Amino acid sequence: RLPGPAAPTPSADDDADLGALRRASEAAPVIALVDHILARAVASRASDVHVEPAGDRLR
Repeated sequence: RLPGPAAPTPSADDDADLGALRRASEAAPVIALVDHILARAVASRASDVHVEPAGDRLR
């Protein structure tokens, strides 16, 4: 039996890329909105999440 594929070894570049990605996501308001929507959905044990535009807001 052959062993499975080897897992990639993380490098310093990977850590730098991950840090840059985290900083970018923290700065983006849409990320905060999606995080909030998903957190509420999980807390209420929702099976679906629907976002409907309603004039100047989302419903």
